[in-house]
Amino acid sequence: INQGRVLYREIWDNKPPILYLIYALFNGDQFYARILSLIFGALSVIAFYFLARKIFKSGRSLYVSTVLFAIIFGLPLVEGNIANSENFMILPTILGFYLVFSTKEKIKFLATFVAGILLSFAFLTKIVAVFDLAALFVIIFILKLPDALSFSSSALKNQIKTIVTGLEQETVLIIGFIIPIFLTILYLLFAEALPDFYRAVFSQNVG
Repeated sequence: INQGRVLYREIWDNKPPILYLIYALFNGDQFYARILSLIFGALSVIAFYFLARKIFKSGRSLYVSTVLFAIIFGLPLVEGNIANSENFMILPTILGFYLVFSTKEKIKFLATFVAGILLSFAFLTKIVAVFDLAALFVIIFILKLPDALSFSSSALKNQIKTIVTGLEQETVLIIGFIIPIFLTILYLLFAEALPDFYRAVFSQNVG
């Protein structure tokens, strides 16, 4: 990349582009890549703590979950000591969830849009982040459900109508998610590397 080669067309690997851009930033030096991974890891633990504080009412649950996350994330057992793409995708994923859980009503659409962008960056680091997007989509949907569903035909019809017409937040999330991916595809299209990108990242990588 630093020599001007085009990723996927002239350089082959089977991951989305952000990890390669991170390594290109440090000329492939493992020491600096691991330092950045350490910084991302530390920030991920902090972000996880604040997210857990929004979810758990019990102080014990908050601290136990955060400590377990920090230990498991950092252990060599799950390659926490290697500057892999998973280490870099976790921070934007947690921040995306935190924005949705913590934002006030009047700016929830802006926060959800930013959350979509953050999850898109996670996806462009590791494609499994698409499952985090799906999870957040479902969570937003569930949080808007009424506390008690009525199963009488007229009331149920009105409830379904309200739910279906109230998908604006989920739509904003998807739009935010799509924009960075669209810009990446546009760049690769003009660089004549789009078919190679599709084969490397999707058709050869996902059974």
